[in-house]
Amino acid sequence: MISLKKLIIGDTDVDYKNIKLRVNSLPKNFRYAFKQMQKYIFTIGAMGYEKEIFNNILDCFEEGISLNKNLKEIIGDSPSSFCNKFIDVNREEHKKIMNNEVLEGVMKIYNG
Repeated sequence: MISLKKLIIGDTDVDYKNIKLRVNSLPKNFRYAFKQMQKYIFTIGAMGYEKEIFNNILDCFEEGISLNKNLKEIIGDSPSSFCNKFIDVNREEHKKIMNNEVLEGVMKIYNG
């Protein structure tokens, strides 16, 4: 039987295990950079949508590696700015989702 937690938020353990597998398959310098970026993302409070951010960063790393790009070519001179781009995109997307859900809920209550 599936737990209520898994039904509502998904299987976060499986999600994080998949992220960890992807990270462990990276070259050492990319792995180190990712782990530092992960600390940064947790520190600045991108909670709730960090999995999407981590997966997007890993997608960039994996694509760059497949194109024989070095780490600096992918992240530039500012790893924090690189991370912030993903944080900002995901934050805006989650704002839109939350706004729509609240407004739809209010309209249902008001019209119901």
